[in-house]
Amino acid sequence: MQKIAEQLERYKARNFSFKGFNANYLYPSNSVFDVSSQTLNLNSKYTITLVDSMTGNPLLTDSSSSGQGWSIKAISQDPANYSLLLTSAGVHCKNITQKNMDYDSCGDAGFEEW
Repeated sequence: MQKIAEQLERYKARNFSFKGFNANYLYPSNSVFDVSSQTLNLNSKYTITLVDSMTGNPLLTDSSSSGQGWSIKAISQDPANYSLLLTSAGVHCKNITQKNMDYDSCGDAGFEEW
């Protein structure tokens, strides 16, 4: 997640916006990165999704994306592990109950900062 966040900031430094960012170049062609949904499945332990945080959460590659902020959510496939959230606004939290999370916060119950 932090590698993707770093690459997002590098992209914005060159393009003045996050709009159009595509993480495909970070992963080899035989990886489990789905270009169309900007989703990375990490050995079935976590599924990471990257979206625009400002306009109803479309992908950053979507034409309706504002490109002014991003949100990365890592959902654990194991209910005993935390799901994580990292945003360009500085939110970094985790929650054991993934259904409490959205792309803006980790919910009110069961969340922790990390």
